[in-house]
Parts: sequence; C-alpha cells; structure tokens
Amino acid sequence: MVVVLCWYDFPAAPASATALVNDLDLAVGVGKPGGGGVPRQVLGNNLEGAASPSPDRANTVERVLLAAPAAGSPLTVTVSTARLGSAGLAGADPDALLPQRWAVVVVGHVAGTLDTQLNPALVQEQKTAAETVSSTLAGCKLQRRRADGAIRGCLA
Repeated sequence: MVVVLCWYDFPAAPASATALVNDLDLAVGVGKPGGGGVPRQVLGNNLEGAASPSPDRANTVERVLLAAPAAGSPLTVTVSTARLGSAGLAGADPDALLPQRWAVVVVGHVAGTLDTQLNPALVQEQKTAAETVSSTLAGCKLQRRRADGAIRGCLA
C-alpha cells in the first residue's frame, strides 16, 4: 500500500537556508486488526521500519510505503504543518493568503470513507470542534476529531 502527499509551494528567497516555504508532514498510523494497542507510525519519506524516523524538511512530495499491512487494520493518515511561511509573501503574491492546497492519494486495497470536511462526498452533522464525528461503514468504525485533521479508515 502506498500513501502519497503532495502540495504546491511558493519559491523561496534566493538566499534562504531552506527551499521550502510551506512545509507539510505526512504520517500514517497502522493499528492492529480489531483495534487495541497503539498504532505504529510511519512518517513520509522514511522506511516503514526506520529506527529513528524524522520528518522530511526538503520535499513537496512525501510517500509512505506499507509492505504488507494486515487485513482489517485501521489506517490513519495525518497531514500536519511544520511551517506555513507563505503568509509573509502576501505583498508579492495575493495567493499566499489563501489556504494551503494539498492532495493525498492512497493506492491499495482500502475500504472506508475519507472522513474529512474536505471530502464533498462525506455528509455529516455540524458539531462543535470538541466533539468527535463517528460513522460506521462495512463494520469498520471511522472517527475523526475535528481539531487534529486526521483522515481515518480501515484496510480491506
């Protein structure tokens, strides 16, 4: 199974120490079938069994390759921000004030729903930020806490 995150980034200043202006991070959690226990985390552009994984600070494409996740394992894909420096470019580029655009692709045998407000196919009740949105699909419980931005589902 492969999970890929990609995003558009603004050009960095010529003398900048880093090429990324906006730095996003991909993390994939894989739980045990039936739940229970702490899910193992795999960070973008790190090996699945890396002893000391670290976030990628150089690329606008991050990939997680899962060699053989067990059938029925809950899968959590989390996109987070390490840095959003584009707001400082607003004078030079009005697009810098817009929300960061990104895309996630999951390739493999996956069942469930992309449980996020960014998915127009997902219909859910409006709840307060502190509440948890839950639904059930094909016997797999899906949850997303609105504050953490996580996308959760189950492997087929």
